[in-house]
Amino acid sequence: MSNANDKFYYRQRARNKVWEAVIKALDRASDLHGIKRKDIAHFLEVPPSQVSRWLSGPSNWGIDTISDLLLAAGAEMDFKPARFEERVAQNEYHPLNEPLITVTRAKKSILEVDPIVTREVQMSLVDSQQRNPVISVTVGANAA
Repeated sequence: MSNANDKFYYRQRARNKVWEAVIKALDRASDLHGIKRKDIAHFLEVPPSQVSRWLSGPSNWGIDTISDLLLAAGAEMDFKPARFEERVAQNEYHPLNEPLITVTRAKKSILEVDPIVTREVQMSLVDSQQRNPVISVTVGANAA
């Protein structure tokens, strides 16, 4: 995984997950104890505008900022790395995720695909030498 796009994707994904976790912790603290942004700013000894900037959207927070915001919410982060192959497949597309359709066998005019297909998919097999379509298949609810 040395592709710059992959690094960008996973960095942004981590920012989004951390931001979401902190926001949920602060929302819960607000629901339970009535904590507001001005209370967080007072506790952290920063201007309220700084707290608003931090909470406006995912950004490149440092570990200290994450820890401080969670402390203000009466919480802490519980970290646990997860290997890619051990994660549950997500319902989203990224080149590192599994393909929607897996070709299991191809012979002359017979093409078998995995039986679980959730939406219509158009697929073409292309001759790698000539770049000409060899076969085109539509799989899905409306496929004939």
